[in-house]
Amino acid sequence: MSYKYLSGHELGIEDQIVVLPCGGQEVWTELLLKPALEFTLPNGSHFDRMFRSFIFMCVAIGTASMHPLAHPFGEAAGKDTWKNWIEELYTPGRNLEALWNASSDPVDVWVSLPYPHRGQLHFGDVNGKTLNFADDGDRLEALKWWMDAFLQRWEQSPQLHNKLIFRGFVWLREVILPEEDAQLVTRVNEEIHARNRLTLWLPNYGSHAFWEWRQFGFDVAAVNANYYGKGPYAREWVEWTSMGARTYNMGMQIPCGRGLLYGDTHLIDYFNLGLPEYCGYIMDAVIVYRFTDYSIHIMYKEDFESYRRLYTFVRGIYRKTYYTGMDY
Repeated sequence: MSYKYLSGHELGIEDQIVVLPCGGQEVWTELLLKPALEFTLPNGSHFDRMFRSFIFMCVAIGTASMHPLAHPFGEAAGKDTWKNWIEELYTPGRNLEALWNASSDPVDVWVSLPYPHRGQLHFGDVNGKTLNFADDGDRLEALKWWMDAFLQRWEQSPQLHNKLIFRGFVWLREVILPEEDAQLVTRVNEEIHARNRLTLWLPNYGSHAFWEWRQFGFDVAAVNANYYGKGPYAREWVEWTSMGARTYNMGMQIPCGRGLLYGDTHLIDYFNLGLPEYCGYIMDAVIVYRFTDYSIHIMYKEDFESYRRLYTFVRGIYRKTYYTGMDY
């Protein structure tokens, strides 16, 4: 047992990764992406690099859900919706092309797979067969078809390749239950590797079998402590999660958001606890930043001090921040 965080250097990928939610009203333009790529001063001038790795993660297309957690609130996505996710990624002027336009240096790109909900009994025709997701074989066929369709578009877009490095696919569901997805996930990851791409998973700490991530065939896994500053999970969950991440050679997630769940100082806690004198994930660890109803562009425009802290943490030069009521 190594007892260390998963490092991007092990796979030749970037350590610091940002999730970009897509679908619905979430459209990424060059303007919105620039503060994530370059540290931007209030006057608009660029000072230094920031992130060099991005996950395009689809939650929904129209009223159809693409994410397992969104399923109860929308219809199960069919073949046309899955195709529209590819079209959304390659729409001129946004998403992949916007990232290419905004970036001055090569960046890593990851893309979320559509989640094949078992409730989808009439997905559509693939290779002459109407697929029914009550059958795991049909779920696998749908994912193979979608990956090949995406990769075909990628090969047909050579203008993106000099700055965008497509690393692989992200499995969306944060828990893998033996009776639901375990065999499918293993087969999907085998198919991804057969296409010379990597696989990434973002489980919750304590979710079923998260420590078995390598047995499922994932190349990268970063775990979520579920600490948001409010709610049932206290700051200690970050420390416990970090111990689990080191034990099982995983990366960490840092949630960034505003609203009922989020405290005013939870980001400071994550940054402070990442320092070497605490949990130490600031150095040489895969960290995935999850933005919920929020973005780096909004942070830059409305909370420049948090944006500055984020920059210093990403660049490994962050220094401990104190706040009223802090007890560590």
